[in-house]
Amino acid sequence: MSTRYITNNGTNADHLTLINRCFASAERFDCMIAFAKESGFSTIIEKLRKALERGITARCVIGLSFHQTEPSVLAQLLSLSSQHDLTLYISHPESSVTFHPKVYCFRGKTSSRIVIGSANLTNGGLRTNHESSIFIEDSAGSIAKEISSQIDRLISSNAIIEARQEELEAYKKKYRLFRVHHRIADAKARKALQSSTSPSSVLHEILREIKNDETDNGFDSQVERRLRSRNKARVRLARIRNLTGINARRFLEHYEQLTSGLWHSGGLHRGKNIVATKSRVFQMALQDLHGRKGLTPSEAYRLLHERFSGVNNAGVNVITEILHTIDNEKFAVMNQNSVAGMETAGYTGFPAKPTKRNVDAELYEQFCSSASAVRDSLGLGNFTELDTLFNYTYWN
Repeated sequence: MSTRYITNNGTNADHLTLINRCFASAERFDCMIAFAKESGFSTIIEKLRKALERGITARCVIGLSFHQTEPSVLAQLLSLSSQHDLTLYISHPESSVTFHPKVYCFRGKTSSRIVIGSANLTNGGLRTNHESSIFIEDSAGSIAKEISSQIDRLISSNAIIEARQEELEAYKKKYRLFRVHHRIADAKARKALQSSTSPSSVLHEILREIKNDETDNGFDSQVERRLRSRNKARVRLARIRNLTGINARRFLEHYEQLTSGLWHSGGLHRGKNIVATKSRVFQMALQDLHGRKGLTPSEAYRLLHERFSGVNNAGVNVITEILHTIDNEKFAVMNQNSVAGMETAGYTGFPAKPTKRNVDAELYEQFCSSASAVRDSLGLGNFTELDTLFNYTYWN
């Protein structure tokens, strides 16, 4: 096996040159791409088409996260799939997990060639951006097999789905709406910067924007869904608290529901099995918290922080999601999204990535107090509404 470091700005071949060369000897092509745009796809389509006409097998997995992938690329790939041995997959449109790989894998008769790194299927990714990747020539084919196995697992878990015309039409509508909102938001941000608009007025402007949106992405619809999720989460926490003979399997029956959509902090599902190894500790913490009414944010946070000190992957986001589920008027969710939202509101000093090491009970009390001031200044009723605004601000 040999490896080589590649960029778009060095003395060696750029990503596009290497990828196009690899089509010539490939018998199978697997790729997983976060974003695909016409500017990048147009530079490889002829090589791909010729390889397909020659009889190679191909699987293309394209991400829809953040609505960056252009629908025209998906349409062309779907058309190719009807004529050749190519299957197009897309990341699940309803998934809350970001699809973010950039992998181009070519399997030949005697070896495999793979590009893994930062380059999306865009002109910038393949030619002009500052990108960094590794080019691997794998004679044993072991890495190529692992990549193929990962795609199989993503299919089995429904993280990716085979693309059909109806899914692509639905995505096309969302893409157009996103681009309109993006242009509006960009114009407003530029205007705010030019006029030295205060942080508070920026959030007021964003809130007005999403309150005027009467679609499912609008403020009222999002808050309604979040409140329903919170009610369901309270039920799940109560069931965990009251389980008799708790073990990892029984714990996960309820905790998986929390991490897979009832709570809105990202990435919690990745640590669910690790948390499950401490299911009894988790349960005792909930029982202790339930038995002590009227706790302040610092007291409630300190209780869970101490109980979860030895529970990996039960961090600040899990602690504060629990507290917010119990009382959404007293306890704010603290994660990267909400810290960024507070910074937009002009409150700095909170760690960008909250952890059990850098957030103690006093700092969480301060966070809740500051968040209350922001909530009240915006005329919002509870921390669920504030978190909805912060989440929208973070991602848009």
